[in-house]
Amino acid sequence: MGNPLTMPRTEGIVSHVIARETPVNNINYRRTLNIVFAESILTYSGIFLCIPIMTVFWNGVGMDQFMIGVSQMMCAATLFLFDVPMGYFADRFSRKSLNVAGDIGMVAAFVFYALARNFWMVVVCEVLCGLFLAMSGGVDRAFLKIYSDKIDPSGELFRIKTAQLALWQIISMCISIAFGMLIAKHNVRWAIFAVAIPFLAATILASMVKDIGERIAAQHKNHLKDMLENLKYLMKNAEIKWLVYAYAIGFEVTHPIIWGLTPLLVMVGVPVWLVGIGWLLWYGAAPLGALFARKTMHWNTSAHILVPITIITLFSLPVIIAPNLATIWLFPLSGIAFGIVNIYIMPKIQQRTQEKYQTTIVSIASSAARLIYIPIVLITNYFGNTAPQYILLATVLIFAPLTLLAFIKLRGLEKKK
Repeated sequence: MGNPLTMPRTEGIVSHVIARETPVNNINYRRTLNIVFAESILTYSGIFLCIPIMTVFWNGVGMDQFMIGVSQMMCAATLFLFDVPMGYFADRFSRKSLNVAGDIGMVAAFVFYALARNFWMVVVCEVLCGLFLAMSGGVDRAFLKIYSDKIDPSGELFRIKTAQLALWQIISMCISIAFGMLIAKHNVRWAIFAVAIPFLAATILASMVKDIGERIAAQHKNHLKDMLENLKYLMKNAEIKWLVYAYAIGFEVTHPIIWGLTPLLVMVGVPVWLVGIGWLLWYGAAPLGALFARKTMHWNTSAHILVPITIITLFSLPVIIAPNLATIWLFPLSGIAFGIVNIYIMPKIQQRTQEKYQTTIVSIASSAARLIYIPIVLITNYFGNTAPQYILLATVLIFAPLTLLAFIKLRGLEKKK
């Protein structure tokens, strides 16, 4: 594969529908790009005010590790069902409207979550979170590319902003975790309620963004038929198809293991209100991964895809074999893998996709990740019911062959260039 820094940003896709551009005048593109940037940080990191203590909260309402897995499966399944339709409607009608609705919906969802008293209330909250995240999930990335390209059509600014956003999201996550720890020390439910605040701020910012960019034009009266045709058209491109698969594998390899972090820390004797330190270390290590990804963007994707699973395996093995207060602190270092996957594949997918498809392609990639996550979160948490470290073992055993398949397919495509 060639150097992504020199590739045309629409390589690999030729339009087969008539696009329409939203007419907007007198926009300060840089100012609006900064608003999009800030809103992306708030929606990405705000939820980490409560994430480290959620296992404690779930246990408090009577949930075991498998029930936790079921609740997360329900959220992932909702995202999977609605990601692509919401991405299509955003690209077809209004990215801004979906973004604002999604952000304000998350405010309501977390207010309700803070009041949850049992497993079924948690499931309802997870479904609501999945629905509202699907509404706004791909819009921020779409606006980031659209506004970046308005300022710098070469695509260089988009690559710079993507890297900067990944770094600032990680920094803001660490800040959120620290504040969340302090809040949870007094009341776990307050930490969950606090998540509504950054989403409310994000709603205000989202309402300030001008809805620009090309839109998908309807070819049929039936929106479902249009949606499926656009999906099939994008997936005809073999490179995009396998990049989407690689993104899904790379992203999800770091996902199931996080639900083992809090139980492992508690198991080896870390006080509940201090478990956030483990999460701080996990996400604090992520900038090292982001830096590595930036320095190696010229690598072939097939080489990159092997790095996260290697890191997770190396840092998980000591915890799997002998979980104790000494080895447990190695596990958060696998956050380096999160920093890598958070930056290195999605920009390549977006650069090969036309502007009018931006939200759709991000939604497709997210849906692919959810499809993988749905069964895996159940399987890993089922084994986690026996012992928390088995979540790590199951993750490594499942993702090693999936990663190998991604490597083989991407390597084959690279050799043809």
